[in-house]
Amino acid sequence: REELRQLVGKNLARLSQLDGLDAAAYAANVLPAVLEQVVNCKEPVAQQYLMEGLIQAFPDDFHIPTLAELLAACAQLQPAVDLKQIVVSLIERLATFAAQAAQ
Repeated sequence: REELRQLVGKNLARLSQLDGLDAAAYAANVLPAVLEQVVNCKEPVAQQYLMEGLIQAFPDDFHIPTLAELLAACAQLQPAVDLKQIVVSLIERLATFAAQAAQ
């Protein structure tokens, strides 16, 4: 399970570093495909990890315009998924991004 976790994490990181990937391509192509896989997974531990990985792998400025989609996907996750942890992680990243942008 740990090896699978590392493999998925590395793939998310590589996906986030693709040449030419911008916020528009992320919103139109990458995010919908990844969220579809996360929601269809139906395994709470995997859903938790995938959502956290998605939030960490992609730049903050990609998450701001797609916040509604991310939160809508959270509503579709299994009841055993710790939504609080996912949302807190996302909000902390966005708050740090906003604070740095304001300086």
